[in-house]
Amino acid sequence: MRLKDLVESKLAEGTTQRELAMRIGVSQGTINNIRAGIMPRKLKILGNFAKFFVVDVSTLITESEEIHGFAGEHVERYQEQTKFSSAAQA
Repeated sequence: MRLKDLVESKLAEGTTQRELAMRIGVSQGTINNIRAGIMPRKLKILGNFAKFFVVDVSTLITESEEIHGFAGEHVERYQEQTKFSSAAQA
């Protein structure tokens, strides 16, 4: 599912942009950008969204971003880092 769709569905439930931003740990401007179709470029921010929506970060990357080289090794590196972090917390 696209990040924009996930954000829109949460807002449709009655959550405000400000509340959503605070719960995810991003700025309200980031929420506005996503609603406008502008994806965050930092994996840490995408990671915050992935954690909040309980999805793999790679599912938030669209084919367009993959074509432009955003995905691939960067997503794999992020996934490896989060595995180590999760294992250390357990």
